Parts: sequence; structure tokens; C-alpha cells
Amino acid sequence: MVHRWLPRIAVVISVATGCARPAEGDRSTLSVGLPYGWGEAYTVVQGNDGIDTHRGLERYAWDFAMPEGTPVLAAAGGRVVTVVDSFAEHGRATSFAERANVVVVDLGDGLFSVYRHLAHRSVVVREGERVYRGQMLARSGNTGMTEQPHLHFAVVDHKNQSVPIDFAEAPARLLAVGARPLSRNGQPPPSELPHDVFLANGIELVGELPPLPWRGRALLISGRARGDEVVAFLLDRATHEVVRQSSSAANVDGTFAFTLDLAGLDGLYDFAMAVPSPAGTFSSDFSIPVVVRPDVALSFGVVP
Repeated sequence: MVHRWLPRIAVVISVATGCARPAEGDRSTLSVGLPYGWGEAYTVVQGNDGIDTHRGLERYAWDFAMPEGTPVLAAAGGRVVTVVDSFAEHGRATSFAERANVVVVDLGDGLFSVYRHLAHRSVVVREGERVYRGQMLARSGNTGMTEQPHLHFAVVDHKNQSVPIDFAEAPARLLAVGARPLSRNGQPPPSELPHDVFLANGIELVGELPPLPWRGRALLISGRARGDEVVAFLLDRATHEVVRQSSSAANVDGTFAFTLDLAGLDGLYDFAMAVPSPAGTFSSDFSIPVVVRPDVALSFGVVP
């Protein structure tokens, strides 16, 4: 597990981060979240001053054993400065050292968070994008110079020297190899969208819409309507213009099932459903804010 990422920029502009830089010689004042989701716990397989590779520049790095495909979350907010997710192989040979997929986030004040060994084509953020603590960045993988699937995480300075950190959920001094710190990063699992959310529009949903962000693929919608037809539509949040819509005739008993195509969409939208009027027009007095991101296919499956 050799890690040789170097920051791409020498001059760093400070950004709001939600974390504090440690004072010189103070090992415990930089606090970040664990780089994985709320309520999850993964084993520390190598910590600070590790017996394998966490020496020298990598002294304060962390390795968490994770099944491939585990969501990797931002430990602190900042701006994405590096995205690499084109590699698909791993091995112990030194030739793999520079073939790990990685996301690097500029935290401001000359500090960067590094997420390494990510899954092939799994990154869901882009260089230049601002991210917040708890936002999904990618999926964990087994790329580069590795022996097993895991996430390498560190905070480094502009010289690529790792710096001491504490996790908000567990002080570093308590995390020996074999520990399984429980994450409180990100948000708790989202509440299910109430089936009667569009009841005022004559529509009752059946089943669950997927959690956000929605991916750019066909969104299955089913339910029961008080009318002969149902329309689902997305509005541009700034202009309130319809950017995508789909409709379906309802069965005799009012049931319906159809898809709304999200392909090619990327951004913030408002989602609504309605039963058209006899004149064929449709509208809604309210909508649900949603985020749509491009679909990302992985070598082992598709991001849900």
C-alpha cells in the first residue's frame, strides 16, 4: 500500500471547511468525520505509525477494511481538486503504486483530504466542485498497490505530509488496529417519502422512490390516481420550467406504473405529480426538491 499522491497546486486559497487546523505539535485539534456513512463501522487495518506503509509522509494515515462498493463520504467540506477513477486493477508489484483511484479535496489553509483505492468509475463528484461533510464522493474499491479491498484516508499538507487528525466519533489515540469506529458522518437514513405526498393532487404513491441523489436513469413510479391519466414532471429550480415529464393512463381501478427518464440530467430540480385537467393542462401547488446526478456504472454493478 504505497501512496505517492502530490497536490497539484502550490498556492492554496482558503475555503470554509468545518474543521480546524492543529497547532504546531498538537496532535488532537484537527477533527473530521469518519469517511463512511451514518451507523456503519469498519475495521482499522492500519493506523498511524503503521507496521506496513504508514511511515514518513504517511505517518498519520488510516486504512479501513471495506467491501468493494461501500459509499465513501467526505470527512470534511471543501473543493475537489483531484479525481482519478480510470484504473481497475490491483496488485503488490510496485508498478501498481501509481494506479490507485483517488479523490483529493482541498480543505483550505493548505490542507487536503485524500481518499484512495476507490472503485473503477465510481467517483460521483467533479474537479472544482464544492462538497460538504458527509457528501458521497465515490465507492470504495481495491485499485492500485493493495492486497485487499480497503479505503486509505489521510489529511495532508501542501508538501504531501500527513498531519495528525482526530475523528469526531473517536479520538485517534483510541483507534488501534482492529478497532471498528461507528460513524455519525452524513445524515441518518432518509425518511421514506409519504405515500400521500401528492394526495391533494389526486395521486397516492405505492412503493418507495429511491433516496437522493437520483441517478440519471429511468425512475419507476407507481400508485393509484383519481383520474384517467397521471403526469410526473421535473422543474428547473431557477426558471420553474418543465425540463422532463412523463405520463401514463390509469387502469380502470386507478392504478398506474410508468417511468420518468432522468438520463442526461445533472443538478437541482423540483419534482411533482398531478392529474391533468379535462383541458389537458396539469399543475401542482407544491413540489419536492431533488438532486439528479449522472448514472455511474461500476465494474461490479451499478450505483443505486
